[in-house]
Amino acid sequence: MNTKILVLFILILISCNNDSVYKNEYSKLLGINSSAKVEIVEINDEFGGFGEGFSIEVYNVDKASVDKFLSKDNKDLPDNHNGWNKYGWDTVALDTSYDFVLAITFNRGTKNSTLSNKLETIKKKLSTEGCYYAFYYYPELENVRKVKFFILDSLNTRFYAIESFI
Repeated sequence: MNTKILVLFILILISCNNDSVYKNEYSKLLGINSSAKVEIVEINDEFGGFGEGFSIEVYNVDKASVDKFLSKDNKDLPDNHNGWNKYGWDTVALDTSYDFVLAITFNRGTKNSTLSNKLETIKKKLSTEGCYYAFYYYPELENVRKVKFFILDSLNTRFYAIESFI
């Protein structure tokens, strides 16, 4: 019996990998039609029990894709038809009614100081020139439990995707 459990556990671990979630989705999220390759800079994740956790994905994006996004008049995030609400691409300070979204995304209680520092560095991008942000949140603003937060740093051609679940 213990051998079967051990084999099942090993199979589960093998099937868990660090594949990118947004590598092929970034152009859709930016609302551009691009088949350009993106370079994965890093992927970090930390998950606790009961579905809690977060992941960070960082990509180098080609300049042509960034320019295409910047030239768009309507910089909107596509609808997510699975009950998620959205806040479209913006550069101005976020309305205080969304403070809880920022708290879930950037103020994670992690013991990993490297990940905490990365989150803090990425959060600072929100007030940096040339950075756009957008996000999905679920289920509603009064009771946010899940956030998918995106930042496009147009000056450094970097795309950040952060998923956070509490």
